[in-house]
Amino acid sequence: MDSKQTFIYGKYLSHLVASTLNNTVPEEPFEGIDWTQFFRLAEFHNVIALVYPAIKDFAIPDHILTKWIYANNRMVAREARQDIEAQTILGIFAKYDIPFIKMKGIVTKHFYPAPYMRAQADIDLCVSEENRKRCDSILENLGYKLFASIENTDEYMKDNFFYYEIHSSVYDSNSDFRSLFADPFSKAVKDKNGVGYVFTDEYFFLHLITHLYKHFVFEGCGLRLFCDLYIYRKAHPNLDMDFIYNTLSDYEITEFYNSITELTECLFGDKDFDQKSTDIATYIFNCGDHGSDTIRRLTNITNDKEKSFSMKNKLKFRLQIYFPPAYTLKNRYRILEKAPVLLPFCWIVRGFSTLFFKRSAIKEQQKIIGTLNSEEILEAQRIQKLAGVKQK
Repeated sequence: MDSKQTFIYGKYLSHLVASTLNNTVPEEPFEGIDWTQFFRLAEFHNVIALVYPAIKDFAIPDHILTKWIYANNRMVAREARQDIEAQTILGIFAKYDIPFIKMKGIVTKHFYPAPYMRAQADIDLCVSEENRKRCDSILENLGYKLFASIENTDEYMKDNFFYYEIHSSVYDSNSDFRSLFADPFSKAVKDKNGVGYVFTDEYFFLHLITHLYKHFVFEGCGLRLFCDLYIYRKAHPNLDMDFIYNTLSDYEITEFYNSITELTECLFGDKDFDQKSTDIATYIFNCGDHGSDTIRRLTNITNDKEKSFSMKNKLKFRLQIYFPPAYTLKNRYRILEKAPVLLPFCWIVRGFSTLFFKRSAIKEQQKIIGTLNSEEILEAQRIQKLAGVKQK
């Protein structure tokens, strides 16, 4: 779809999401809507279950409605399985006196009309550094495998279905927001509706804002994070906004917050789109739930937003395609765990293996590098500036 079409379809998608969130009657589909494309866009943004209540009585082609019903039922079943598993794990952590803070989706889902409407890929918990090993032991005994461990986060998976991220800090050491959530338990209270802790209302809201900012800047994001912000603010009308604005000012993201608040009201409220909100919304509709691979690859190399898209960083990106850092190769070459000095040797082995046995991988690498010349990068720069992201 071109930009104009993307905006038309995305605007209607956000309208249907809003009708579910606000329990209002949705408008009829626009003339000429392609339901196949529209279904794909809803999938792309992971809002199938949020849109289904709004479209289920429309005159939709049977094969699309069948797909929608099936996808919606899967979300219901997925949430039920995740909830049962979460109750087990959180109960065990509580039994063994491991304090934990519940973050993001496991909390926000309860502010939606139904928990299954808030899709969750994983469940995020924050524990103290000294309790990370204890969590590791418990999760291993429950059949989980550690598949990634990066600085402050251990990522676990079971049955290719259940995913848990155990954090010892809310943000890593390179994040602008590390200090905001230093000593996270001092910003949390016991969850009166369940076990464990949750951030205080103001800090939870700040976490939603900073988390959205991180995704927006470093990879792009779709509708779901804006839904979280909208539904949480709606459920908490008495937040201490003076404290929140002062905090945002300290981290120089007040302008960004004002932009996304305005956009959120356009998406799910009754504010009309102007040119600025139209441009940012179109960018978001194009990014989808998982963001942009091109932006993610570039910004992962450096946390300096101004240098993310520079020629030097593009060169660095190209080098990382052929000479990846040790942490990305540890699963493939276990020897790097004990002897990282052997990284150059692993590059050589990997190079020969790719050259003689994985020619398709070379084409894929070239394709990835080719994306660096995309207009997508220039558009991301323009949209970030438009949204008030400070360049440092």
